[in-house]
Amino acid sequence: MFDFAESTPNRNALLEVVMAGGKTRVATDLAEARGAQRVLVLCPANVCGVWPYQLEEWATKDWSVCSPVGSVKKKAAQLARWIHEPGIKILILNYDIIWRGPILAQVHRFKPDALIADESQRVGGMDSKCAGAVRRISQDVSWSLLLTGTAAENSPLRWWSQMFMVDPTILGSQWSFETKVTVKKPIFVRGRGGLTRVDKVVGYKNEDWLADRLRPYVLRLDERDFDYDLPDQLHVTIPVRLSAKAMAEYGRLEKLANQEIESDGAKLEVRDCSVGARMMALCQGFDSSQGEPWKLLDDVKQRALRTLLEDMEPGPVIVIAHFHADLDAAFGIAASLHRPPFECRGGKNDIEAWKQDPNGVLVGQIRSVSLGVDLTHAHRLIFLGSNWDAEDFAQVVKRIHRPGQEHKCQYFHIVATGTRDVVMRKTVAKKRRAADELRERIREQ
Repeated sequence: MFDFAESTPNRNALLEVVMAGGKTRVATDLAEARGAQRVLVLCPANVCGVWPYQLEEWATKDWSVCSPVGSVKKKAAQLARWIHEPGIKILILNYDIIWRGPILAQVHRFKPDALIADESQRVGGMDSKCAGAVRRISQDVSWSLLLTGTAAENSPLRWWSQMFMVDPTILGSQWSFETKVTVKKPIFVRGRGGLTRVDKVVGYKNEDWLADRLRPYVLRLDERDFDYDLPDQLHVTIPVRLSAKAMAEYGRLEKLANQEIESDGAKLEVRDCSVGARMMALCQGFDSSQGEPWKLLDDVKQRALRTLLEDMEPGPVIVIAHFHADLDAAFGIAASLHRPPFECRGGKNDIEAWKQDPNGVLVGQIRSVSLGVDLTHAHRLIFLGSNWDAEDFAQVVKRIHRPGQEHKCQYFHIVATGTRDVVMRKTVAKKRRAADELRERIREQ
């Protein structure tokens, strides 16, 4: 295990470490070495249950740990009682509730002297209520440590909020940072209130400047820094073609999505988010007209999934999708093939039960399985559907390709040709390349 204190001279920092790289242990060691008395740990909801077990394994001091459960009101009541108990304390809360009034009030009463933000990319949004609350908390503690494996996979803009928690002076104000690193063009967005003119980010600039500003505060450790011997990976694309009926509807929506209007003598793009969402559902074969139950227009993707599962040798498999309609379909297909189906989405998490079945199929919503889970029970993963989020994709891929995996990892991507499915895959790949290039710049001395 590396010595964090020797790795960076700064009291506050962001630690970007490959999966299973020991981030929790580093944070625990640091809190104890610095003599912290009241530590606030923030993390995604499905990671809250992991921290107490990690602390039992790595902590050497007798910490009083609180990870409240129940409604916001019940959690706040538990905190109010626990805060008055004696001893050194670690409070574990999930990002989704930290900005809520009753919780925020108890955090202020707790008066943490240290902040650990686990999976800090979740508060990379500049304007979210959650990120704003965490930024304010970070200014009232003695030191902050941010932990992540994918700090800014989707956009360099996600560095600003995280670095603000480290030191607000690193990247300057939100406006100056956006101006410094983005290339924008004006477009119109169609919403319930009509058309709104906004500036759309179409590119980024000054990457060397950004890397220079980040380098003293970001410690990046990947597979090259650990004695890992991970198996190879294989990505296979399964192209499918939507039916003529589905493609006709897709073409109609595409015309609506690609409208232009003239403004100040120039033609500007008009973006309608509701049309874009319907197009993505149609890529999966579903008609998601507003106000109507989803209707299946084409089951070509489901048939491709069935064929894949039929042809695969026995053993555990993971099927990933974005929409609940896809998850329902995948669950039914697995059951019909007498391969026990298990779920991970919303409030349902059957991962531990799935790990006990040698031939089970885990059907997971991409965001639900992207954090806090070890899926090395399987080495085959099927993307029935996905989303535009490069962070989610990178995290899911690494859930099976990590220490403990003994088999070659196989990823199957079922893609509807001639649709946004193809564009989405290229966009996600482009985002990941840009993020990797910036990481390499940061590593350069």
